[in-house]
Amino acid sequence: MNKKQQEFVRLRALEGMALSSVMEKMDISRETAEEWDMVFMDEIEDLLLDSFEKIREKYGLGQVHRFQALAATYRRLLDELNKRDFSGLPTDTLYYMMEDVAKKLDIMDENDLAYDQ
Repeated sequence: MNKKQQEFVRLRALEGMALSSVMEKMDISRETAEEWDMVFMDEIEDLLLDSFEKIREKYGLGQVHRFQALAATYRRLLDELNKRDFSGLPTDTLYYMMEDVAKKLDIMDENDLAYDQ
């Protein structure tokens, strides 16, 4: 892959540019752009996925981090709920919030089990 083709892949993957915009910016024909889009499809997808993975890693958005955050939230809600006497609406709201987080934990757990198999 030459430098111009590398730039094409970068613009398509990282800049998210439409084929027509890349053609205009790089001054290439439609035929060339369509050919490169097909030929370098795997490279474009790999670069895009790699970019998303780096962002997820940088901001702690992976499955383990999300599960840990939800588990910590669930624990805090449960601790607060245990302090309440269930006599008012805020307790009810807190209970439903706790249940919602529990459902998300269950779904994540099921997905992780399916992924591990």
